[in-house]
Amino acid sequence: MRHTWFRRNRRAIYVVSGTLLTTLVVTAGSILTYTLINPQIQKGKDRNNLDVVRNVLRNLDSNIRGLLANGPNSSKILRLTIPKGMITTNPRTDVVAYSLQTKVKYDPGSTSTLEVERTDKLLTIRTDLPVDLVTRYTKIMPGQHVVALTFEKERWFAVSNWTLHRNASFSGTVNSTTGSYYVSVLNESKVAFDLNRDGDRKDYWILYLSDPNEQYVFDTFAIHEPDGTLVQVLEEGDCVRLGDLPLMVYRVRERFVVLRYARIRMDVK
Repeated sequence: MRHTWFRRNRRAIYVVSGTLLTTLVVTAGSILTYTLINPQIQKGKDRNNLDVVRNVLRNLDSNIRGLLANGPNSSKILRLTIPKGMITTNPRTDVVAYSLQTKVKYDPGSTSTLEVERTDKLLTIRTDLPVDLVTRYTKIMPGQHVVALTFEKERWFAVSNWTLHRNASFSGTVNSTTGSYYVSVLNESKVAFDLNRDGDRKDYWILYLSDPNEQYVFDTFAIHEPDGTLVQVLEEGDCVRLGDLPLMVYRVRERFVVLRYARIRMDVK
């Protein structure tokens, strides 16, 4: 009887041990799947989401530029799909940005004007618009949205009064191998417009074109603060911010520079 009892209990021990071993193997497999495979799956999903929103931001930018070509009072309706994360708009800086909690690295492409920023686990794709964006929708949550863009207003600022300075020395501006420059002033009081949106029309900026005898001289010009500090060297199609106001460089020709201000309203439904 004693041997029979021992054999029965030994079988029970084997069964329990086998069950425990099977459970441990299954549990270990689940942990391995969770720690190694699932994060890679999530990263793949995040990359797909980033691709979707990259195209959303490109579409928004291209439609805004399309409105600029059509002129004031033109409008455009488009659909935006946000699979995850959040789009924020900043009417003060005219920046549209998409943020997502993710560990992936992301490159929007070498030909893209989009910028990527990372802080800890937060990845942000942003686009700096060349227009004065007006909107009350500073946060756009995941989902499908209908966006209405309206070209409300524009102003043109032509700078055609230039003075030639020979054998001059202006550091930190456009290059001039001969040391001669054309110099002009963009003055708020003369254009009757608060260009930097600081509440007055007393500010001005100094503009430089280099020597007209130099090759490609009129492809670029430089804009400086009154104290001589360089703001930016610009070509046609570039955008410059004077304070809170964005201005597009519409034309750069011999002693003729044209800047353009455009205001576009964005409504989200």
